[in-house]
Amino acid sequence: MNIEFNQNDFGQHLVFIVGNSKCCFATTQNHRITKIKCSLDMLDSDLSEDCFIRINHHTIINTRFFVGKQGKKEIIMKDGSVHKVSRQRWNNFK
Repeated sequence: MNIEFNQNDFGQHLVFIVGNSKCCFATTQNHRITKIKCSLDMLDSDLSEDCFIRINHHTIINTRFFVGKQGKKEIIMKDGSVHKVSRQRWNNFK
């Protein structure tokens, strides 16, 4: 499966994706949520590595919307959402 979001619309505004082994929910900059019927692992392998990274077992973020670090292993996104980062992925934000 090759995931290609329309760069002029949804993909350009995609902030983060949360999911599991059955489905995912993609959240945009304006808080629009879209259900995607595939596993997070599948999305992780298909999304562009230059701007999307997996930060924990259930979350992929778009690094273009990363604002900064907060607290213990947490990051803030431009939309105001806060996400926990796993110990293994925390080095990406140091």
